[in-house]
Amino acid sequence: MNCWVCKKKKLDNYQKIIQHLVHLVETHGIPRELIYEWIDNQPKMSEIIQQQDTRREFVNTLNELAEKDKGIIVIIPDVGFNYLNDPNLNFKVLNLGVTEQSSMIIAAALALSGFKPYIYSMIPFITFRVHEMIRNAVCMHKANVKILGVKGSEKYKMLGFSHNLLRENEEVDFLSKLPGMKCYLPKTNEEVKKVILKSYQELGPAYLRL
Repeated sequence: MNCWVCKKKKLDNYQKIIQHLVHLVETHGIPRELIYEWIDNQPKMSEIIQQQDTRREFVNTLNELAEKDKGIIVIIPDVGFNYLNDPNLNFKVLNLGVTEQSSMIIAAALALSGFKPYIYSMIPFITFRVHEMIRNAVCMHKANVKILGVKGSEKYKMLGFSHNLLRENEEVDFLSKLPGMKCYLPKTNEEVKKVILKSYQELGPAYLRL
């Protein structure tokens, strides 16, 4: 239903834009050629989203690293398909289903076996729900696991506190107290790229909020 609502809103917006352009042509006598030229010169919505999307920057940066490092693995608990469902990615993606607790333990085991796992999900699911596993399996074993917490967009607010933070840095307050855990909160695409490259060089657990 949510997908249908989103598509409906986008369709309504497109229709309003088209109606406005038709109004300009018919009422003000603006040549259609100028309208078409203006449309062609506008950035595509996909380009705008890609420019502003820190999640896309994470995937792109990790993909560059994976060109030379085949030990990089991304673990997802049934999320992130818009970014990670791509057969051309240089790293492996393991979708383990809605099993965050066991996924975190598997990530720790992979790290202790020499792989470089990145586990990716929404913040409440990848931090609150699996706190014990992060503490025991990752931190206490100094496992080289990178945890990617995705902050929900506006559309997630209606889902309540189970899907959203109650306050800013709620998850960082307890993650930062775990032994050996480093926390990074990049804000821009440039900062995301720097943090991914920096944390890649560092051994041990780390949390990155996207």
